[in-house]
Amino acid sequence: MKYFMTTDGIIYNEDLKPIILDDNNEEYKQYLLFLKSNGTVEQLNQNALDNSIEDEFLKYKNRKAEGENLYLKISAILRVNKLKGIISEDEHQSIENELSSIRQELVLGQWITAQYKMSSLNINIIGQDLYVDIQNRIEYYIKYNYE
Repeated sequence: MKYFMTTDGIIYNEDLKPIILDDNNEEYKQYLLFLKSNGTVEQLNQNALDNSIEDEFLKYKNRKAEGENLYLKISAILRVNKLKGIISEDEHQSIENELSSIRQELVLGQWITAQYKMSSLNINIIGQDLYVDIQNRIEYYIKYNYE
């Protein structure tokens, strides 16, 4: 395990996530054990941290745009199905309502949370085919776009 400290005293783990300095925090306890075993905390270059934050920010911007695009595609599928008489207006609204939590996460770029929330959807409302299609698209995206 590696730990880093900025010039202003903020401690980060090796994933560059800040450690909350609280005796009840497991990660903080591990950090203290690391120090007791003569572990060395490295000075964190603020530019490296800023670059990591900027890189992650750009990833989120992309995830957000691609999540919005996916939901627009889902909306297009539903609208075409409604216009062709495959689903009624009421069914369309029920499906949109059922998918609202997924839509919210996708348009914010929160693909993993959207994947988690898929399990709470009522397949009887949205239909097995649409459910599987959305689930597969989310899983594929996560597999190829998250580290």
